[in-house]
Amino acid sequence: MALFESQINRIKDDWQERSDSEKKIITVVGVLMLIFAVYFLLVEPIEVYKEKQYRLLSAENNRYSRVIPLVERIQSRSSNSGQLSEGLAKLIDDSLQKNGLTMRGFQPGKNNDVRLRLSDVPYESLVQWLHDLEYEHNVVIEEMSVSPSKETNLLLVNIRVKKG
Repeated sequence: MALFESQINRIKDDWQERSDSEKKIITVVGVLMLIFAVYFLLVEPIEVYKEKQYRLLSAENNRYSRVIPLVERIQSRSSNSGQLSEGLAKLIDDSLQKNGLTMRGFQPGKNNDVRLRLSDVPYESLVQWLHDLEYEHNVVIEEMSVSPSKETNLLLVNIRVKKG
């Protein structure tokens, strides 16, 4: 503690020995050094950090802007899946009526496909209906099983179709 007090007393004595012009110059230089120290130790590192964070944010925004259209496409596909099954159901129902056929069962699938059960179907009407589905309505036949009905010359049909 005594060493510290002696240093302060030495600085005070040295200051008292200086002329007024030297005191002004030392004060101005001290203030300038303080300003430079504050700038280089506080302001500049903050500015550098802020610029780095701005670049990182810009990079994240670029990635985000590329991801958003993909997310929207996925969401529209998932929301359209129910609409696709409904649209496919209407298309199938209309085409069955056009060919004079009736369905006995309808079950929507998870992969935008539907399963149908038809009974007592004449062969010619079945072939015409399948042709219409594939070539006029772009419906793909995924699976199909055909067996004879109890009625003569009529068929039982189980089929899984998907919009192509």
